[in-house]
Amino acid sequence: MRTSFLGILLLVCVVSAGCGAAVQQAAPVASRGDVGTAFVERNATQAAGSPVLAAGKAGVSLRPVPGGTFGLLLLLKNQTHRQLVLEDVRAVVPRGSFVRQLGTHLAPFFQCHPYCSRHVVMSGPFGAERPATLHMHPQRSVQAQLNFAVVGCSALHTALRTPITRAVVVYRDTRGTVFHQTIALDSAQLALHSPGTIACRA
Repeated sequence: MRTSFLGILLLVCVVSAGCGAAVQQAAPVASRGDVGTAFVERNATQAAGSPVLAAGKAGVSLRPVPGGTFGLLLLLKNQTHRQLVLEDVRAVVPRGSFVRQLGTHLAPFFQCHPYCSRHVVMSGPFGAERPATLHMHPQRSVQAQLNFAVVGCSALHTALRTPITRAVVVYRDTRGTVFHQTIALDSAQLALHSPGTIACRA
C-alpha cells in the first residue's frame, strides 16, 4: 500500500542546500507606484502529484498523464518595508498549453529553527481553489501552492509543449493600489518530459 501511494504521489524538492536552487529575481509588469517589484521568490521549490517526474535546476519535469493533477509550491517574500495584501499568484500559461491551472492556495510561512519539514511537504488533492487574500508584514514570506491539471487525452496529442516559465503575483498596498508583478519561475518552470507516446484509455 505504501509503495502504491509513493508511486502516485512523488514529492520533489529543490532547496539551495540540497538541490542548489538559486534565489529567483522578479521583474515588474503593468505595475503602478514604487513597489512594483515587492516580491521575490525564495530559494525553495516543490512539486507533487502523479504527473511529476523530477525537479532540478532546469525546472520540473512532467510526464503526459491525461487529466492528472499536481501542485507547485513557491515561497514568496515581501522584500519591502511596507505591509502588503497578496491577492493571487497565477502561472502564465499560453493558450493551447499541455496544462491548465485549477487554482491557488495562499498560506503564511512561519520560519522555525532548525528547518521544519512541515513547510516543504504538500498533499493533494490539487483541485480548483480560489485564493483568500493574505496581509503580509514587511520582510515576511508566504507559501503559494499553484494547482494544475494536465489536459485531457485528445487535447494532449496536439497541445503546446512550451515550458511554463513565469507567474504573475497580484497584490495591493495600504492605499488600495493594485500591482501585477511577473516573476521568473526558473527552477520551478514546468516542462513536459517524453511527450511521444501518450497512454489514453478508451
